[in-house]
Amino acid sequence: MRKLTFIRGRSAALSLRKLKVFIEDPYSGAVEIQGVKCRELGSVKNGKTEVFEIGEYGARVFVGGDLCLCAPYRVEPGFDDVRIEGSVQNFVNAGAVFVFKGQESAARELASSSAPKKSRSATVTRIVIAIVACAAVGGVIYSFVRKLTPKTFTVGEMSITVTSDFEERTTEEEGYELFCDRYSIYVEEIEFIYVPTAAIIDAKGFAEEIMANDPDVQDAEVKEKDGLVYCEYELYYSLYKLTNYYLTFFYKGENSFYVVQFASDTPDVWGENAFKYAHSVTFGN
Repeated sequence: MRKLTFIRGRSAALSLRKLKVFIEDPYSGAVEIQGVKCRELGSVKNGKTEVFEIGEYGARVFVGGDLCLCAPYRVEPGFDDVRIEGSVQNFVNAGAVFVFKGQESAARELASSSAPKKSRSATVTRIVIAIVACAAVGGVIYSFVRKLTPKTFTVGEMSITVTSDFEERTTEEEGYELFCDRYSIYVEEIEFIYVPTAAIIDAKGFAEEIMANDPDVQDAEVKEKDGLVYCEYELYYSLYKLTNYYLTFFYKGENSFYVVQFASDTPDVWGENAFKYAHSVTFGN
């Protein structure tokens, strides 16, 4: 085995999305990309670096899956470790395209030959694997009779109060997550140093920048209600044949912007609680 160091350059396009990295595998690949059988290596956040183990054989590397187009990078056979980098760029006629450093012409050619994306329902922000419905009768009954109490969680300078049926976890795949048996709440912190316009925009301006730079949700309307900035949308991930539903709130703290995203494969499962929890957000020590 050898190491593949993957460097994802920071960019505005798909900035809040974790991009999955795939490698060609004709024998055990479970995902097909551009007609090529691939297996998933892992995922990479915006501006981050990840290291994966790969074999000594030659193979093509794809990034993004259904989230963006990608002209594959060819890894040559051998025993030496491999280092590749690139970033997501927006093309007028193709939307988001992952561009490997040194392969800009291939990315432009792919973009020019691709039809415009017509629908924002072709992809999904993330697969919420942790959502499990209470199927057992005993579990359902327990969820009704147990007494729920307020429970506060803190991420950076932000705190949010939900109920005691929520638990927290942090993973490389999804980042910081609060979850119960019905849906998940993801919290993303984006420091001001990564937002060039941070000094002159508020939470709504930040939300509009984020949405405008994501081709799959750029048609979603940024709304305001009772002092909260939010947007709603649904996305379909064809690789997994799954529709996810999102209600996303945006905040500006003292040193960072925050995105609080409710996610489920059932529409409006959070009911009135989403706005209740969103109103509970506070900043400071």
